[in-house]
Amino acid sequence: MPSDDPASRTVAVTVTNIGTRPSREIVQVYYRPAEPEQPVRLVGWESVTVQPGASATVRVTPEARMWRRWDEDSSGWLQLSAGGELLIARGLGDIRTSVELP
Repeated sequence: MPSDDPASRTVAVTVTNIGTRPSREIVQVYYRPAEPEQPVRLVGWESVTVQPGASATVRVTPEARMWRRWDEDSSGWLQLSAGGELLIARGLGDIRTSVELP
């Protein structure tokens, strides 16, 4: 895929443990395609264990194959249109921030 493709980008997120015990966090990255008929999809995730009072940077590189859709007319995979939005979350029901894609 070309380097300007969103799937080739890495998302970096800082996670801070404000608790009193070591904690494990899973950072999830979802993609909301520009095409309204296409569903939101999980494109990558990474876990990290953070000690109490510490922070860690988590890097998630989206899975390239998630930027495509099945086309029944051509019986093959087609690339999704440019644009859309990345959702950075603990889960799809707990979105923490988003990034618009060009």
